Amino acid sequence: GFGAEFRRKVRIVNRAWRATLKLRGLLNPWRYGFFAIQFLSHKVLRWFVPVFLLVTLGANLWLAPGSAFYSVTLTAQGLLYASALAGKQNRRLRGRLTRGKSQISNFKSQTNLKFQIPNLPPVAVSGLQFIVP
Repeated sequence: GFGAEFRRKVRIVNRAWRATLKLRGLLNPWRYGFFAIQFLSHKVLRWFVPVFLLVTLGANLWLAPGSAFYSVTLTAQGLLYASALAGKQNRRLRGRLTRGKSQISNFKSQTNLKFQIPNLPPVAVSGLQFIVP
């Protein structure tokens, strides 16, 4: 069921992080060249995307009042977030457009959240509204 799949994903991510920490020497670009950059982007940076999005939103909010360019980027970012929220809220539309993809996103969201807040039980994670049931 869902609980078993979630535990499997948590186990996979846990092992991936332990392997990354054990092989952290591979993150040295002077020794391993472009592979180190690939390793960093694939294994490490993708987990920080939510943080990067929040920093980008904060920077846009700070810079928008003094610049037409940043006002446009803030508007675009706001529209993107609003469309994501609207898609989540509209069950009929979501079911038609995402068939099967929502479950993948659900597991990725839960797994990301589980490793950002390590002691959070799966029940609490499932109760958050941004995760598609």
